[in-house]
Amino acid sequence: MSQECSVVLKELESSDYSRRMRRMVDLGKESISNPTSQAILEQLSRGSLYERHLTLQSCYGSRSVLPALEAITGPSNSARNRSIKIVSLFASPGQLAEIAPKVPLPTLRCLVKLLRRRRGPEIIHGMIKGLNDESQRELCPFGPDAYVTATLNHQLGNFGKFPWATIARRHPNIACSRLLEYLRNAPLDDPLFGETICILTSLQKQQDFFELFELLAFKGKVPWYDGSVRSLVQKYPQEIAQIILSIQEIAPVPLDKIIKRLEIGTVIALLKSRHPAIHSIQNLDPDIRGQIIKALPYSYGLQMPARICALLPAESRYAQARKQLQLPDSKVSEQHRIFFISYLPWDEAMSLQRKYLRSSDATIRGSAIQAQLGAVKFDHNRIDDALQLAIEHRFDQESIRQIVFEQLIMMSVEVWKEKHLVTLDSLYRQALDASNLGRATIHYMFRLPCFLLNKYPTWAARQIAVIVKELGKVPSHGSVHATHNPTRRRICTNALDNALAPVMETLIRKEDESLLLDLGGACVPALDSMDLLSSALGNILRSSGSEANQLRALDLLGKHRPSTVLPYLEIMLQSTTSEQLARASLEILRKEGFEIFRKLLPRLVVEDPSWLLFPIIREHIARHCQLLLTPHLGDGETPLRGRFNLSEKSLPLDFNLWMHRLTKQQQSLVADGCQKDLSSYESENIPSLQYDLKLLALMHFLSPEPVQKYTNDSRVPIRNTALRALKNCDDRNTALQILFDALGDERSRVAVYEVGHALKAVSEEEVLKLLLEVPRSKVTVFKQIVRLIADLGTERSQRTLLDLEAAKPHIDVRRVILTELLKYLHLDSTWDALLVAAQDSDSSIASQSISIPSIGLSQEQHGTLINIIGLLLAHPDSKVQGETLQRCIRDPIKDSKQELFPHVARFLSTSTDLVEIASAATAIFATYPFTISTTTEAFNIVLGRVGRTQPEGYAYLSRIIKSYQKSINDENREERSPITLAVLDLLYSRSLTTTLRIQLLISTLPIADLRTSLLSLTSLSIIHGDAINTASELD
Repeated sequence: MSQECSVVLKELESSDYSRRMRRMVDLGKESISNPTSQAILEQLSRGSLYERHLTLQSCYGSRSVLPALEAITGPSNSARNRSIKIVSLFASPGQLAEIAPKVPLPTLRCLVKLLRRRRGPEIIHGMIKGLNDESQRELCPFGPDAYVTATLNHQLGNFGKFPWATIARRHPNIACSRLLEYLRNAPLDDPLFGETICILTSLQKQQDFFELFELLAFKGKVPWYDGSVRSLVQKYPQEIAQIILSIQEIAPVPLDKIIKRLEIGTVIALLKSRHPAIHSIQNLDPDIRGQIIKALPYSYGLQMPARICALLPAESRYAQARKQLQLPDSKVSEQHRIFFISYLPWDEAMSLQRKYLRSSDATIRGSAIQAQLGAVKFDHNRIDDALQLAIEHRFDQESIRQIVFEQLIMMSVEVWKEKHLVTLDSLYRQALDASNLGRATIHYMFRLPCFLLNKYPTWAARQIAVIVKELGKVPSHGSVHATHNPTRRRICTNALDNALAPVMETLIRKEDESLLLDLGGACVPALDSMDLLSSALGNILRSSGSEANQLRALDLLGKHRPSTVLPYLEIMLQSTTSEQLARASLEILRKEGFEIFRKLLPRLVVEDPSWLLFPIIREHIARHCQLLLTPHLGDGETPLRGRFNLSEKSLPLDFNLWMHRLTKQQQSLVADGCQKDLSSYESENIPSLQYDLKLLALMHFLSPEPVQKYTNDSRVPIRNTALRALKNCDDRNTALQILFDALGDERSRVAVYEVGHALKAVSEEEVLKLLLEVPRSKVTVFKQIVRLIADLGTERSQRTLLDLEAAKPHIDVRRVILTELLKYLHLDSTWDALLVAAQDSDSSIASQSISIPSIGLSQEQHGTLINIIGLLLAHPDSKVQGETLQRCIRDPIKDSKQELFPHVARFLSTSTDLVEIASAATAIFATYPFTISTTTEAFNIVLGRVGRTQPEGYAYLSRIIKSYQKSINDENREERSPITLAVLDLLYSRSLTTTLRIQLLISTLPIADLRTSLLSLTSLSIIHGDAINTASELD
């Protein structure tokens, strides 16, 4: 290495990360015209990983892409990640197309994202068009519209495997139209329904969006309680309301939030469809509420709920309330009668309410006061009468006083006039003089002036001051309401400051810090303008002897008046010994005064290294001022002595995210310290040693040999942790070599699951080559290797699986191979292998073909699936037959030609197992739900057995009828009615089936057909005539 290069490296070693990066960019710019700088960069590019990182940074100045192209296909993970941005900026289309097949898919995905953002989608098409199908599926959303459409058309068999979330974000028009086209004919269990729901918000501006939404709603796939669906309902209320009405579904949409934006006819239609939100119309005008309630078909009879009556306009409310009051006491409870009285005109209501207001029962009296004070919402002009009623009961017991103040808070702010404040003063004076004043009443008394502060600031501020002064407490959960109008806000805060000044002076004199802090919490919305209170809180922060009070004051001022506290925090941090106070101060400084925070932290650490024990400081220093860490790293580290470290702790190395910002020398020091800890092994300190190993793996500028050494350690926890940490090693080739070597010995059970992580950074070709070289003597290892091969998702990996299956490996491995082949159902050779497996005499092999999904198959593949199921139903092993029947029930197969029927019907004619007969019958009813011939044939087969063996035959018949009953539900009852009637006709000719027939028709027929069937049975004297009465009531 030349002298010039050594000088540059020495200069960089004494600089922090940001200065190093800037210096390398400048060196790159110099290299364009300066041969010396160019020679330095060439030497660095041939050096260690640390030096190659520096060379990559210089590319931003030199605009040379060659080092980045070499790094992106190289073995170093960190160099590859650093080169992605450079390649996206400076690589030509030809260079991109050349490196694309050599780059791992995760890296390629990051690269195309940056390319689309910086250079547009067109360049991506030429780059990825030569890749395999899986890569094209993953990356096509980043290309132009035409390329996305072409890829979708080319891979129709893998329609559900496309990244639809990405397509919806970048090509919403294509996603919406293609999903709508596909889902129209998709089976209800297609997983693409769920994925479509997740991306609806990305498609909402497309022309076909509401048609797609209606399709999902019609098929019952819309989760109405989901937050994203509810946001769509609030954004498009009228359109989605029409969809809900068209599908005739009770959808729990937030009607109260959208009702004002809906047409009246739509609201009425929603409520007529039994929408569970009648209370939501309270947000509408009274006349509109009256129209809606009048139009509803609800038959309340004589008893209308009080909450519905309250929604009516005045005249209708009066009439309905009088009607309810005329009912006898047995129909309307006393509590409900009190509320109906309050719905009458005030004078009429008071004349009827007097007896309840004078009741000796406090509960009745309280309900009457609550109802009558609440009636002010119907007529604001009655506020004077309401206050008079409150005055009359001001000497009542505590529970009544609580109800009065609670109802006063619930009145609208518009009803209050200045003349009413005198009455309120009287109510407050009496309550404050009461000896039994309760906590809840104090809470409501405090909230009312807080609520009226913006309208009557002088009166409200005075009442707040009186409550604080006389009661010596500030209720929790109560705070002033501050307006956003600056002028009005200043008037309110000045009134509060003036009214509270004497109280605060008294509290300061008494050193009642707790009450001052409570008062600050209550005045939080106005604290940024209340100078006097802020000053008092500042004094607590500076001079309080209670750390808890200092923390509360700091929290209040830091969040709501940071400008007053920031200058003091800088002084306090240089003297405080409280860790909690220091931590809270640092958080406020970082959030509200980052410039002070940035300049202060290095000075604090230099003066007192124990500040590095705070994670917030440690992270900032590791990110921006790494050189301050050097004295505290490594084997000969200096303890963090200072006011926060009396036990002389060492520097915690928990800044993993910023480890790459350390220099090579600093990383060497950290590695030395970790290895020292690992050499002094103590069984009780295993978690700490495991952390040291993970940290060693993050030292990207160093050799992975230390980690490699511990992969053969005799201590099992250390050895296993070392193997798992290899996936974080920067040198991909070394990590893979160690893991593959471990697959051949006792470490294989851990190593086999870590290989997959390490292979993510390897191209597909290389992955397959490495996996096929693994020894296959251990079954567990072999099975995991098979899974890794299958995860590649390419035709070559599928052919490899077929070759492995043809070699007849261990039976457990064969089962895994057949399971993984289900990922390749779009290839014909996969079906050939599954067809052969279904005929295998070994039940564990044959059963692997049972779980083939029936969705997304072509017509030819569907035919092959039917052949496979037929072979499995005829398999000699009864366990395979039973599992196949359950599969037909769980995932029915469309069989228009009824090819499977003879195979399933065989169980009905030959089996003597009741469970097997029930499963076969259920499979027939699930596979052919609307075919009369198959259902009647199934019953005929069982009825034939009834004639041969009476007791057993009736047991079989009972089982098949129960299976048929279970297959009927509210959705298909009407459509399957002809099939049910045909079955009843078959049973009619059989004796001893009357009970079974009646059970069948009652449980499966619609109401109209049920009445007819019962009447026909009665006319034939099969059942008693009383059944006519029963039939007439079933409507």
